[in-house]
Amino acid sequence: MRLMYGLGRRHLSDAAEQFNAARLMAMSIGETHAVVTSHPDVAKEILNSSSFADHHVKESAYGLLFHRAIGFVPHGFYWHTLRRIASTHLFCPKQIAVSEPQRVKIASDMIAELDGTLKGSVRVRDVLKRASLNNIVSSVFRRKYGPGVGSGEVVELRGLVEEGYDLLG
Repeated sequence: MRLMYGLGRRHLSDAAEQFNAARLMAMSIGETHAVVTSHPDVAKEILNSSSFADHHVKESAYGLLFHRAIGFVPHGFYWHTLRRIASTHLFCPKQIAVSEPQRVKIASDMIAELDGTLKGSVRVRDVLKRASLNNIVSSVFRRKYGPGVGSGEVVELRGLVEEGYDLLG
């Protein structure tokens, strides 16, 4: 649990040093397996290798038809095609410039929400999930849901997204 507070990168670095894992360290956090490196060449190899890209897809992802999405599809031709489409259309300079006001607004809303809750505990995951939902809804449907908006449509949409998060783990 010592790794879960403060400057995580320093704690991971200390743990790697303690176990003589200078370039690469494998670890488990609960049921989640992770590979940690702070060496740039090793990081590049990990990010470019299909060995680390392929992962088991949960049955729930198949049920939701997510197994065809870029986050779940195995490394290969289809994955490269999706990545090329995303980089060409979603992350091109024009699209990034067009979506800047949306990103600034969502970031401002997140800061305001976190700032408003400084006196109590904050569930950062919930703030991030709401921001993510607002970003997707704005990008795909051109609708804007600000913080605190509680119309029936927003509540229903958030409920559906929550069910998806629960199913996918």
